[in-house]
Amino acid sequence: MSNSSRTIKIIFSREEFRGHSGSWNDLWQRSSSANPTGRAETIDLWCQTFAPNDIFRAVIVADERENRWTAGIVLLKKRKMKILSVGTSPRLTTPVLLIDPMDRAEDSMKMLVAALREQTVFQWIWPENIRLDSWKWTLLQNMLRELAIPFQRLQTHKTAVIPMNGTFADLLARWNKGKNSEVRRLLKKLGETGHLELVCLHEPEKLEEMLPRCFEIENQSWKGSRDEGLSIIKRGLQPYYAGLAKQLAENREMFLFGLVLDGTWIAFQYDYAAKDTIFCNKISYLPEYKQYSPGFLLHHWICEYLRLRHPEIVKFDYVGKFMPYQSHWNPELEAVGQIVFPTDSLSGQMTFFLYKTLMPIIRRCR
Repeated sequence: MSNSSRTIKIIFSREEFRGHSGSWNDLWQRSSSANPTGRAETIDLWCQTFAPNDIFRAVIVADERENRWTAGIVLLKKRKMKILSVGTSPRLTTPVLLIDPMDRAEDSMKMLVAALREQTVFQWIWPENIRLDSWKWTLLQNMLRELAIPFQRLQTHKTAVIPMNGTFADLLARWNKGKNSEVRRLLKKLGETGHLELVCLHEPEKLEEMLPRCFEIENQSWKGSRDEGLSIIKRGLQPYYAGLAKQLAENREMFLFGLVLDGTWIAFQYDYAAKDTIFCNKISYLPEYKQYSPGFLLHHWICEYLRLRHPEIVKFDYVGKFMPYQSHWNPELEAVGQIVFPTDSLSGQMTFFLYKTLMPIIRRCR
């Protein structure tokens, strides 16, 4: 079938991208991506906060006959290894690549790859922190092979994704039995010190009121106590996380969970959910309650809450690097890493050839 109705559209600025937010969000809704931070508004907020001066590009495959977009990717210009100009993705949990799986996806991907190589300002395309074996990134790798384009796939870590299908009793049956017993014991023990409850906030005004308290909880944890200052407060990111929560709340996609003892929040999870997946973005608790394993208690109650209130959610995505404690929930481990390939520029192809040739030698010599 001909691609005559499909064209490539290059968006050159965040301002222009904002003007097309409706088309982008419509594509996100039809895409295989469940991550709500892939919407236009959250992409813009991230870029405004973390990369306000970076060169911005969105490469789009548009179907003019149907008046809709069928594929798109957002890239920012970064320097790598001091000499390379690469197109990399905003770090919004997962890089922003959208494909409509029901609308000639292979054709869309072929056009997208060609445009990335021939119509961008980059030497290499270098998306990072991607789910390497997911449908859309597998499609990209298959297309690069089909077109005989050299590329490197590198796994950097794994992420835990907990299946949530079935009843809560089904989840308990799949989880570590010893840990289940320990969680029940700790819930009872902590509950004996006061009234213990799970709170879930969605409304913008309630989020605005409670988020500063959550930021303070995180700042009292190891993230705030280290010299490098990894907490939201130490990094001055309160406006970003508050703004992101407000945007997500407008679509009922924000879930701020609290483990509350006698009216005081002692632990929280900053989560968001869309389609069939909930993503755990931030989690922390007050150090004085460490003996009760509040993170485990909160996870236990959150899963029970989701099975009762949101049966459409069948995946709990921990997002970051897999940690040993997450094994108690019997997760599936997804490979995370990067895919790198050169553009058609002579400098891009030459440097990538050297990179592919020399990197194995360098690794062997380390």
